[in-house]
Amino acid sequence: HDRLTLQTMPDDSGPAAALEANQAQLVPQSNISIGDAKRLADSPTVAITTKGNEGLGWFGTMLFNLSTPGLSDLRVRRAIAHAIDRQVIADSAFAGFAKAAASIYPRDAPFFTKEGVPAYAVDLPKAKALLADAGYGPGKKPLKLKLAFLPFNQGLVSGAEYIQQALSGIGIEVELIQRDSAGSIRNILGFVRGELI
Repeated sequence: HDRLTLQTMPDDSGPAAALEANQAQLVPQSNISIGDAKRLADSPTVAITTKGNEGLGWFGTMLFNLSTPGLSDLRVRRAIAHAIDRQVIADSAFAGFAKAAASIYPRDAPFFTKEGVPAYAVDLPKAKALLADAGYGPGKKPLKLKLAFLPFNQGLVSGAEYIQQALSGIGIEVELIQRDSAGSIRNILGFVRGELI
């Protein structure tokens, strides 16, 4: 009989070590550090694939609470979009194991389209001008935001740190809020109910 055994490994190095020792045959990507994934990609006994993760794009989706001062203004949200280089997140935070998103929907979903979806190229002068038009920036009122992010893997943590740095470059101060997994799920559900920061 074939058998499937599921095992929980509490530390980050356990899944990669189990693969290398043939004590595990399958490990979800989110359970392996980006550094281990890069190292294992060169292993002759381990295959790394990004297939199957296409539906997880929402993990890296920024949801805006429109009741937060500043975020209710479309110009501010557009400024944020022009300040963040999604390709940098894919290449650096996720070490090339991700693709820069054009939507929250996976590219291979039957309803995915870029038609009619605005594209926001990185454009820092435009981002700063949009913020200034909205009344924020040097000589105007400061904009301070809180970014709650999922702690499920190092790529998400690094991505949040990059976003903090990118938004700082256009004059937005970002406080990062990292919760444990249970807290993150409560946070998402609270957001859906309109209870989030």
